[in-house]
Amino acid sequence: MAASDRVDTIFEAHLAAYWTAAPLYFENDPDQPDSTAEAWVYIENESFVDAQASIGAGPGEGGDIWRERGELTLYVLVQIGRGTKKGRKLRDQLAALFMRENGQIDAVRCLDVRRTAGLSWELEGKGNFWALPLRIEWQADS
Repeated sequence: MAASDRVDTIFEAHLAAYWTAAPLYFENDPDQPDSTAEAWVYIENESFVDAQASIGAGPGEGGDIWRERGELTLYVLVQIGRGTKKGRKLRDQLAALFMRENGQIDAVRCLDVRRTAGLSWELEGKGNFWALPLRIEWQADS
């Protein structure tokens, strides 16, 4: 299993175990949120860098260690025109999930958790939402 596939599985399991405050939708997921949903979370995960993290490991020595780095982005979406208080509260709760245990979630280390400015988000024929992004930089070794 590629490290990024393993990371996806780890994040999905972590969210399934600890998050119930709003529905979750993953990138390119066939499920779509209801246009009347008060709040929901859209999730993207991208791997950016694969770099060798070991020196001199070879056959019979356990092999090389490769370090993969990426960014998990969770957009908390709320109905447009209804304020951002609920969305900010949900975003803070999500951030706390990724900062527990010093940011270590199974084999993934969360390095940086950033809240960024909100933006308007149009959902195909279902209306406009306000998105509050949470960006989590991560690394995993394989």
